Amino acid sequence: MAVYYALCRASCDQFQQNGYKNTAEHQNGQDRTVKASVQCSSADTCHHQRTAETVAAQRVLARLLYRCFGVSMHTHHILRPSGEKPYFEDLPYHFSITHSGGWVACAVGREPCGIDVQADLPKSAPARLHAIARRWFSEQDYQRFLQGENFYSLWCENEAYLKFIGTGLRTPMRQLEKKNGCVCVPNQMRGVLHRCRTPVPSLHLCLCLPLQVQGFYVNLPRNAATQTRRISL
Repeated sequence: MAVYYALCRASCDQFQQNGYKNTAEHQNGQDRTVKASVQCSSADTCHHQRTAETVAAQRVLARLLYRCFGVSMHTHHILRPSGEKPYFEDLPYHFSITHSGGWVACAVGREPCGIDVQADLPKSAPARLHAIARRWFSEQDYQRFLQGENFYSLWCENEAYLKFIGTGLRTPMRQLEKKNGCVCVPNQMRGVLHRCRTPVPSLHLCLCLPLQVQGFYVNLPRNAATQTRRISL
């Protein structure tokens, strides 16, 4: 049993056309990578960014589905019931998509899955993060935060599980119970959290899967999130 996932950069040109800029670089030894730090100058700009990232994530889903299962999304549709997890109308596959800070990720397989990506926001005030953690996190996660764990990494874990069970933030994060890499809430299935590698330290990626299901990274082409073919959703 396996679930396949991919992480891609959304088009820099696409963001720049909508007013976004790459504003920082990360230097790590001899390896130099560009850190995407997307700045929103207005609510309208943020809306365009989210829309662009959503479209890019849908493109990655289409590429991943075809690459791993030989299935084209052009003849299939996704249903999005209000307040429920989206699903394929006529395909036996589960999927999850996510985007943050110019990055998009997707997971797809025959088993339930949840994936979340979170980019650090360098301008976030520590006091604000502390207040959010105190309000939203379980006591266990709040203590991990106080002991120095990255806020966005913890948030990423929680969202991956909430996407896995299909409730999203309708299930309060403070109800999550974690032990030995597993996570659950009352009356829901148990998930296993997999922290995945990312190209930059300021980006956090977490995949949540059922017990005994493995996750496999798929290296898609660099333009996987920027192909221009229309996708039927």
